[in-house]
Amino acid sequence: MVIPVGKQVLTDPVDLRVAPGADVAVTFSITGTAKLSEHLVGAATGWCTRPGAGDHTNDTASTAFTTASREGLVVESLEVEVATSRRNGVLAVGDSLTDPPLPPDTYQRWTDVVAATGVPIANVAIGGNRVMLRGGYGRTLTERFSDDVVGRPGAGTLVLFAGTNDVSAGASAAELTARLSDLIRQAKAHGLRVVLVTLAPAWKRSPAKEQVREQMNAWIRTTPYADLRVDADQLLRDPARPTHLLPAYDF
Repeated sequence: MVIPVGKQVLTDPVDLRVAPGADVAVTFSITGTAKLSEHLVGAATGWCTRPGAGDHTNDTASTAFTTASREGLVVESLEVEVATSRRNGVLAVGDSLTDPPLPPDTYQRWTDVVAATGVPIANVAIGGNRVMLRGGYGRTLTERFSDDVVGRPGAGTLVLFAGTNDVSAGASAAELTARLSDLIRQAKAHGLRVVLVTLAPAWKRSPAKEQVREQMNAWIRTTPYADLRVDADQLLRDPARPTHLLPAYDF
């Protein structure tokens, strides 16, 4: 199988029954010297063979896989068939607040907490990602929205928790709300409900950037585009110092 540069391909279907919450190992062999696509800091540890070790995709033992990796190489996602036609899946989109660099294999992201309740949720956030300004990790959310959000089968709800990295990089509230409004319109045009999440405190920001965050949160709390809202700012901030996180979350 040849994957064109910058493109995606789907494998043939695999008849494999998986229990809810179970880990799935995907083994593949690569030849040549092309640079591999990667997810910079994945939530789970993967294992690689040494270069030149050959094809071990049929191995039933793990002895050949000696090099640990958190890069999430090549495989972007798994699509799972379920016995329902309802679009009850949730997509979580954003940055490191949704895709944090936690200790590997601990599954402590907020999306993991949701998944533990039995709600099908896909984490399509990228740590360091931005909504519109170049310079963050990966394509901007605007650039990847059609692939990572509206192109996902089975999804009915989008949780949009994004913008903090754009604020830190100097975006204005007017620019950012306009771009988010456009993304929300695209999502709704594809039948997705939209949940907006306010931006959490980050006390190291300048007063000007803190003002932009507060403007963004005021918009999120009042915009008619949202179907539901989660006020992460109010939940996570220290009441005595509203620009700071509660000490329990500030680490």
